[in-house]
Amino acid sequence: MKKIKLCLLCMLALSTLTVCFVSCSDDDCETETPAVEVEESHTCTAQMIEEKLLLIMNDTTGEYKDGGYIVYSAEDDDLFLMSEFTFSMGDIFNRFLKGETIDTTETSGTIPSKAPKGPGWKKAGNCKANSLDVLKLSKKIAGMIPKGRSFEIHAEANSNGTYTVWYRII
Repeated sequence: MKKIKLCLLCMLALSTLTVCFVSCSDDDCETETPAVEVEESHTCTAQMIEEKLLLIMNDTTGEYKDGGYIVYSAEDDDLFLMSEFTFSMGDIFNRFLKGETIDTTETSGTIPSKAPKGPGWKKAGNCKANSLDVLKLSKKIAGMIPKGRSFEIHAEANSNGTYTVWYRII
């Protein structure tokens, strides 16, 4: 029974991630010339991060009311926007693929409670849900991420209307 439940969860996670991957990829930013590749790369990354953070912060559907995740895959050069539920399902599926033990009753490391749990998370800062604050924070985060590395960003809504943003390199 547990194996069936786990298989169903994995299939749900896979289908959710497939929809997310197809609908949320961002191929708008391609490096144009190798001479200015580093600067353009950080600028492009900052623009992609800013766009996704604004989608989380200005959410009208309620999907990101508690915050959301931005996941960048360097291998695929795609940026994905995920709700907490989608991120948690993806984390469970990822652990399953790695052969790690999955305890669905314990959520430490998969669903953050304000500050994300797990190794590598660093607080990037706080910002209001306006373009200027988000752009400044996006540039700061883009500058901290080495070229060619995958990363995750978590934005969490605060009671005063601001957002706390964390990131980690994966």
